[in-house]
Amino acid sequence: VLTQENAGQGAARNLGAKEAKGQFLCFLDSDDWFDDRKLEKQLDHMKEKDWDLSFTEVQGIRQDGCDYEFSGACYFDQKRGRELLPDLIYECFFTLSSVMMTKRCFVELGGFSPYEQFRGTEDFELWVRAAAADKSFGCVREPLTYYNIRHDSEVRDVIRSCDGVLHAIRFVKNDSDEQVKKAARRRSLMLARRLILRATASNKTEIARYWAAEEPRALFGTANILFAAGGWPVVKLLKLAYWIKERVK
Repeated sequence: VLTQENAGQGAARNLGAKEAKGQFLCFLDSDDWFDDRKLEKQLDHMKEKDWDLSFTEVQGIRQDGCDYEFSGACYFDQKRGRELLPDLIYECFFTLSSVMMTKRCFVELGGFSPYEQFRGTEDFELWVRAAAADKSFGCVREPLTYYNIRHDSEVRDVIRSCDGVLHAIRFVKNDSDEQVKKAARRRSLMLARRLILRATASNKTEIARYWAAEEPRALFGTANILFAAGGWPVVKLLKLAYWIKERVK
């Protein structure tokens, strides 16, 4: 067991990867689990195909005990990193616990980002960098990973999650590839709209203003009406709307 001062999941995984002696790395969050055959099957594929990084299909397990297909891996088309990047920007269709990657690839990419803005989305940020660096991705088309879907998990923090993803795709918004650039800008605009509304409703005006300045186009439509109205009444109305929504659920 390795111990260090708490610095988030990314720092913990980086320490584990640093101490690992093998050629391949897997990550397993405490509330997820592997199928008994996962490591054997995935390792065979990694060696046979010479992939830098691979993932499996994922079976999601809700708190009510119901299963559902969490991963979009069944729609994955075998591509190299740069070809995959536009699709990955739109949606991360695999989970961290399903991933196996070479330690060489992990080291070349510098591991998970230590920066606070990626906390909770540091895995997605690493996959974007891997794709941008043209690392090869592969998929094992079997549900060999089980993902526990908890309502209080870190990824359920919508504001933090959107903020992390926006930071992760920022560096590819001016990519030389027109498809990548278009995907990054479109995704950024969509997430900024969502984040600004949520942040305003949660009284986190600082983060709302930051992304309003970064993505001014996000203020067009519903958001610009709310900001034009401004002030505490709008925040109260938004809070009331979200409260009603939750009560209806």
